[in-house]
Amino acid sequence: MADPAHIAWQRVPEEPTSEAPFDGEEYLLYADSATVDIVRLGWWNPGGLVDHSTGEIFEPHPEDRGWWSYRHSVTQEQLDFLSVTHWAPFNAPDEIRAKYA
Repeated sequence: MADPAHIAWQRVPEEPTSEAPFDGEEYLLYADSATVDIVRLGWWNPGGLVDHSTGEIFEPHPEDRGWWSYRHSVTQEQLDFLSVTHWAPFNAPDEIRAKYA
């Protein structure tokens, strides 16, 4: 496992692809909002419910396209108020990841 104390930030590509950070996995997301650094755990929603085995959207919801947070909560939050510029892998310990798998 990578060193959890080191965050390897990468610039978010301008156009979504099927690769990280647009692959549906959770990542650390960074945005600068009015000179305040904001880091959130989130994932990219391509605009609907996705079959992760094929990557196909089987129930389109175009209004849902974008970054989201609180995946394992009853109330998920679309991060449309943030301009996410960087992402990094989320290096959670295995016992935490297993809890939410």
